[in-house]
Amino acid sequence: MNKITLAAAVPTVKPADCALNVQHLVHLAHKAASLGADITLFPSLCITGATCGDLAAMPTLLNEAERQLNSFMQQTAPLKGTFVVSLPYRSNSASRVSTVAISGGAIVSQVLDNAPMNLCDDIILLPAATPDVAGEYVRLRRSLISRSENEHKAIVFCNCGFGESTTDHVFSGSALIASNGTLLAEAKRFAIDEQLITADIDLDALRSAQAVSATPFLPVDQPLDDYFEEILDMQSTALATRLLHIHSTKVILGISGGLDSTLALLACVRTFDRLDYDRKGIFGITMPGFGTSGRTYRNALALMQSLGITMQEIPIRDACLQHFNDIGIDPANHDVTYENSQARERTQILMDLANKENAIVIGTGDLSEIALGWCTFNGDHMAMYGVNGSIPKTLMQHIVRHIANTTTDAAVRDTLLDIVDTPISPELVPEQKTENAVGPYELHDFFLWHFMTEHATPRRIYHLAQAVFGGPEGKYTDEELKHWLRTFFRRFISQQFKRNCMPDGPQVTAISLSPRGAWEMPSDAAATLWLKECDEL
Repeated sequence: MNKITLAAAVPTVKPADCALNVQHLVHLAHKAASLGADITLFPSLCITGATCGDLAAMPTLLNEAERQLNSFMQQTAPLKGTFVVSLPYRSNSASRVSTVAISGGAIVSQVLDNAPMNLCDDIILLPAATPDVAGEYVRLRRSLISRSENEHKAIVFCNCGFGESTTDHVFSGSALIASNGTLLAEAKRFAIDEQLITADIDLDALRSAQAVSATPFLPVDQPLDDYFEEILDMQSTALATRLLHIHSTKVILGISGGLDSTLALLACVRTFDRLDYDRKGIFGITMPGFGTSGRTYRNALALMQSLGITMQEIPIRDACLQHFNDIGIDPANHDVTYENSQARERTQILMDLANKENAIVIGTGDLSEIALGWCTFNGDHMAMYGVNGSIPKTLMQHIVRHIANTTTDAAVRDTLLDIVDTPISPELVPEQKTENAVGPYELHDFFLWHFMTEHATPRRIYHLAQAVFGGPEGKYTDEELKHWLRTFFRRFISQQFKRNCMPDGPQVTAISLSPRGAWEMPSDAAATLWLKECDEL
């Protein structure tokens, strides 16, 4: 059994007497360690006491709290286990709470302002400094147990207790440990003495109870057809708003016969129909290059013809050969310059046609490509408005298949179904397949979902992927999962510079990587920590 022992410790305190409080903390830390506790949670502000009021903002108390934190670290350094304590600190003239996890005499993690602490992906630590109100704990208790069941995690809750000031409030010293909907341990409330509770958690059993979907972008609480229609309505509403704002009745987009441009085109058609615009205002440009296949070329033409939009074909081979000659590139060398030159040539054509027609270029790039940076900077990465930016590849396949299955036009249906079944490729070199280079999109979309929605660590994502895709009869070996997980983090963190200048576009799923408030990170962030954890799996 992969077991971890959790503890919640409620000390008696004396407000503003940090040295005495730390004595009590050290005593409980020794007691918890003797019981084999791997993680011990103390209440919020346990070093100073939670009821110091404005004294907690005074330098004298703040400085003493820091000294006593150092004392606690020194005295618990020989003990096995991690101890979570907190103290006040001053930031920009505001009083805040710093909660730190200490192991081996050093701080290993920190959160601010009583935020939940996550030392293990399957465990939520909740330090509290909340005064009691009659009847409130019953509701809180029920809520915490329910949360542990809904999230399939263990929860440790620990609130302040005896010794806190009763000038205005009473603190009951409530503490509990719950796992997957079961209450495992609970402290005696309103006890005058210190309290220490422990519980063993079977992490393997906890993880096996987690309902993990191989397709996390598909909802489980809504009919899928309704969900797909909602996304299409959001796309078309967003685009309609932009077109009305700029007084434009024309859009231009490249049509490759692939998945991304197909969904973008369908969103444009729905938008024009809603606005009662002539579909001829949609200019679909097919731009065959060196790697364009007959299958995608035929599908691009068939789809545009069936939908009744304006079609134009502009081959890019001669222009690219001229460009290769201008910059001294051997066209026989199919390197990144060879590929990216084609993507940029296509974008230049679209942008210039938009100027000519007083139209806007609609971007076709999707969430999966944006996450991995699988797009050419200032090529297909750029547009005047993007409609697919928060839709991943795996979801896009379902949406296009939904449209195919609900249309009354047999020609459109047949073309869409063939597009969904076509291997994903930018077709910049012959026989190119994207997933051979960057990995399976079903894995990357799975990694992205858990990284963005749960802030999951590489280790947790790997374990979840094992449960869904691995095992003796699984689709991927453990080594393949590790390899592609490492690829995900390497690419995700290194490609922020492309996301920092991505075009406007609506968020229609739970995840957006727009730099305008949805996701912010520096372009030069180091991936070292995430890659190190991947290597340690």
